[in-house]
Amino acid sequence: MGGVDPGKTGGWAIVDIKGRRLVAGGPLNFDGCDRELFEALQVWGVEDVLLERAQAAAGDAGQFEYGRSFGRTETAVQLAGATRWYVAPSWWKGKLGCPVDKKGAYALAERIFPDLGLIAHNGPRGGLDTGTAEAALIAHVMARPSLRAEVEKNNAARLKAKRRKKVRFEL
Repeated sequence: MGGVDPGKTGGWAIVDIKGRRLVAGGPLNFDGCDRELFEALQVWGVEDVLLERAQAAAGDAGQFEYGRSFGRTETAVQLAGATRWYVAPSWWKGKLGCPVDKKGAYALAERIFPDLGLIAHNGPRGGLDTGTAEAALIAHVMARPSLRAEVEKNNAARLKAKRRKKVRFEL
């Protein structure tokens, strides 16, 4: 099971559902392709990846950069042949009782995955690798059958929602 927290301080994680242990993870490569994520998904044979779909930072540049990061992550997951699922940060944090702040999320991830420190060394800015920690928690959501069922139901409803037809102008 994979989880991804996209964004500037984001990360990815792969969780072994049977042992409920963190087997791989790391920060996202914000300035390039996510080859490490792609290769890890293939090596571990990950079939499902839960991506956090957050609100981009305010301002054109922040939204553009978040969109680029999210798109690269989605592409890596799709190329690896895994099914993509989406979840809002407020939803998964509420279901796991996860604190909103990054340090609190790291502490919760450490309680669930005692070996987190072996994988999540330092974040891209030198501090705690909170992106990998949150990605592990996101993957943990899919390891819980009742929460996985809710994710699948919510994603199915989103895909079935009627979309407005694009208006075509003819000259």
